[in-house]
Amino acid sequence: MLIEGFSGQGGTIFALIAVLSLVGTFLRRWPKERHLWQIPGPRQYAISSIPLALNAWDARSIHTIYQLHKRYGPVVRVTPNQISFNSLSALRTIYGAGSPFERTDFYKMFDVYGRPNLFTFASCQQHRDRKKLLSHMYANQTVLGSHYSDMVVAKVAAFFAMLDKEPAAASEIFASLHYFSLDAISEFVYGAGYGATNALMGTP
Repeated sequence: MLIEGFSGQGGTIFALIAVLSLVGTFLRRWPKERHLWQIPGPRQYAISSIPLALNAWDARSIHTIYQLHKRYGPVVRVTPNQISFNSLSALRTIYGAGSPFERTDFYKMFDVYGRPNLFTFASCQQHRDRKKLLSHMYANQTVLGSHYSDMVVAKVAAFFAMLDKEPAAASEIFASLHYFSLDAISEFVYGAGYGATNALMGTP
């Protein structure tokens, strides 16, 4: 009886602590996030990140957000500090050239050995500076130039030669096209004698 009574009281205390924790979190966030309350969306999503996290756990977050947009419109609050946009104008404003919006900590998971890269730089200025160093490689006059078009033709020829030599590779098109992509991209980025692979020839 004593154990049962303690278990009951423990459950009540735990529930009370959970409620107080939610209330405390809400009160701490209110001054900073009160301007977000005008954005449409379910109240439970605005108060806590738990509803969206549960949907993510069930691999349903994308479907949930889609349904929220159908109900509330192109701008929806999906967590206390996260807004989802579903419009072409927002896409251009947030991700277009010259955007003032910086990347969040979410992108840190894509850092390479703890070091930021072009995809993960939070600062717009860092992103622009690094992009300038690489932009000439992807200019139309470079990509469509005879040097790289000849390189692609050579890789296609090597791909067909591999299929003639190893007919079984034709049935494993997923892997064999990876060889082609790896050889073409590595030569484009590094050059033939400076790190390009030769997977189509069966060598590193």
